[in-house]
Amino acid sequence: MFYFFYGDDTFSIKQKVQKMVDDFVAAETDINLTHLDGEKINSGSLGSVVLAMPFLGKLRMTVVNNFLKNSDKISKKSMIEILQKLPEYSTVILAEKAGVDMRESEFKLLAKMPGALNFPAPSDSILRKFAENQLSEAEIKISSSALFKLVLYVGPDFWRLENETAKLVAYVASLGKSEITDLDVEANILPVNNQKIFDLTDALAEKNSIKAVNTLQNFRKFGEDDMKIFNLIISHFRSLLIVESFGAVDSAKVAAQSGIHPFVAKKMQFALKRKGKFSLRTIYAKLAEIDWQVKRGEIDLAAALDLLVIKFCV
Repeated sequence: MFYFFYGDDTFSIKQKVQKMVDDFVAAETDINLTHLDGEKINSGSLGSVVLAMPFLGKLRMTVVNNFLKNSDKISKKSMIEILQKLPEYSTVILAEKAGVDMRESEFKLLAKMPGALNFPAPSDSILRKFAENQLSEAEIKISSSALFKLVLYVGPDFWRLENETAKLVAYVASLGKSEITDLDVEANILPVNNQKIFDLTDALAEKNSIKAVNTLQNFRKFGEDDMKIFNLIISHFRSLLIVESFGAVDSAKVAAQSGIHPFVAKKMQFALKRKGKFSLRTIYAKLAEIDWQVKRGEIDLAAALDLLVIKFCV
């Protein structure tokens, strides 16, 4: 049997795979269970594993992560040929937990197979239910408005929602409270766009071009147009410059005098400590230049943003 799991909800993909693995181990033990990394295998090594007879058992299971993303076209075609002649004793789970090109013919073929399942980004209602279950297990309540705000701030991301919910549980417990309010959410969680902006800033400071480009693409992926992204970036770097101008001052004082949210001010101070030789003024000047050129119709904003990210990572 063959299963193909893909989509934006990597959290649910991992849970689904883990449930299938746990069920297999409970029935067969882990002797005939194999995990393979798509970055480190080819179709030949995959075939030698999935077609091998089970050892001291009746069934074999192989979990392959990110094979499509990390393999060339020839390897993908060979892999499909192997999957089409799987023996009954062999189960293969192909889990694409990172971005995969859905335009490829190999992807389209796999997605039409009976065992294919798309895991789209979760809806707000599903996210709220997930958060409620997490909080119920911790015996912590949350007001209706705070729950809506929590999901709004986190965005369609189970991984982050799980972490932020745990953070809120620890926070209210430290205050001797048993219910999360709007103010608790606002004091501890960055809205999703702010978080992505921090991710982009960190990537630029680290000169990590791959991370920076991926972060920029994530903005676009969730429906943000380039002008909104650009304005968010300008606003963020302007705030970073303001926080930097205060020097080694307590974040609460920075927030009070600048009007920047206390949690954001504290996070910005932390980001400034690890920016190394990264020049805020240089990039802010470049942003101002791009803004002027876009308004005069001299450059395309999307291309300018891509080039900006690459330039500051060189």
